[in-house]
Amino acid sequence: MNVTIDLPEELIKDIQFEAELEELSLDEWMHKTLKRQVWRREAYDRRPSSLNIADFILREVSELPPEELEKGPEDGALEHDHYIYGTPKKYQ
Repeated sequence: MNVTIDLPEELIKDIQFEAELEELSLDEWMHKTLKRQVWRREAYDRRPSSLNIADFILREVSELPPEELEKGPEDGALEHDHYIYGTPKKYQ
């Protein structure tokens, strides 16, 4: 897909300068920069602003692949201080 955008000459010079600094073509730099903006927007949209913490956690965990969930410790709830803060395990 091609997109045409009319930009002021000064902005074009600034963009070309930034692309040259990163040793990227103008297309590569624009693609990278726009992708970064989309990721920021997605992260912003995923913020827990109106969710309570339990709903936020449930939403995030529900998006994990099952194989990742299986990697978690079996005693995670019991030994949460150990896994969060690095304290010695209480129950072994």
